[in-house]
Amino acid sequence: MRLKTLASMIIATTALLLSGCGGGGGGGGTTHALSGVASKGLIKNGTNNVKVYALNADGSKGSLLATTSTGAKGDYAADLGSYAGAVLVEVSGTYTDEATGQPVTIAANKPLRAAVDSVVGSIAVSVTPLTELAVQKAGGALTKDSIQQANAQVSAFFNLDVIATKPVDASASALNASGVSAAQKNYTLALAAVSQMANSNTADAAFAVIAQIQANSDPAQTAAQFARALTDFTGNANNATGVTAATIPAELVNVGSKTAVAKLSVSGVSGTVYGVDLTLDLPSGVTLVADATGSVAPAVLSVVGSAAGSSLTSARYTAASGAVPGKVHLALVNGNGFAAGEFLEISCAVAQGTTAAFGNSLLEAGAKVVNANGGAVTGATVTVGATP
Repeated sequence: MRLKTLASMIIATTALLLSGCGGGGGGGGTTHALSGVASKGLIKNGTNNVKVYALNADGSKGSLLATTSTGAKGDYAADLGSYAGAVLVEVSGTYTDEATGQPVTIAANKPLRAAVDSVVGSIAVSVTPLTELAVQKAGGALTKDSIQQANAQVSAFFNLDVIATKPVDASASALNASGVSAAQKNYTLALAAVSQMANSNTADAAFAVIAQIQANSDPAQTAAQFARALTDFTGNANNATGVTAATIPAELVNVGSKTAVAKLSVSGVSGTVYGVDLTLDLPSGVTLVADATGSVAPAVLSVVGSAAGSSLTSARYTAASGAVPGKVHLALVNGNGFAAGEFLEISCAVAQGTTAAFGNSLLEAGAKVVNANGGAVTGATVTVGATP
């Protein structure tokens, strides 16, 4: 299979694993599914309280694809059959509010939502106030581009993948359980901070906070409000997490970064490109959302242009150390090939007070544009731009 051959040729030179890939989809299977966690605190033991809708090309809500229920840990799973495309997930039900300790019900006519631009194969989709924030940022038309951009922006701001990461119960036992990742802990605490901002026994108050964050055009102010709420939550009598003001994770302390979108393009090509392999140095003060192994969060990678739809990407992030800049090592393969032009956008977190200057000088030597046989495309170059 040509795609597998190309992947082997590229990945062998980068030590990146396609099993950790993110970004564009593609898949020859006929069954597609999604699963995740619904949490505002955990929305447990619902009955037919999760609905998955297709999204039309114009961004409007389409047909109902699946109805399912949440389990004892707010978990759900939905089989979409042969449908592969953009979806909107809506969740209603009752949760225990972290700040008040009281039960709160989200009504079915005003559900919590999450949108993803493509479901191909089996993917994770959590539904939380942060995914609701992303839906609101995407605007009235939930198109592929608006969903990608909004999910990436919110993920970069909160320093975690708001779609793929699964929050847990806001209790010390759940946060410290075996196998619970740092990102899951951070997500759980971020939701507790949103609860503290609302500090009410009504779902409307929580939605009002989400709308307030969405409407605020000053990231620094939003970050300060979030940080204050999280600190206040650690002193709340209903805080069952065991986290104190002194032990708030660094990723949450640094919430509020601006977002710059690095745009990678191929030029100098008259034919078809089947893959790209490169290492990009990051400007000072610029970071990427990644897990403990350095695998870049799928939510911040957007395959665009003619590369979208059947590309596989793998991106590995190495944080800056001393005089050595942060780096992202990227491999992208596309079995169908794509034309010259922009092929990937990477949403980067930029520290407040920092101006990120992206340009071709950040590309390390050895960047490779690959043809159908895995060889270098003559005359091809990769260029780097950005939208601050």
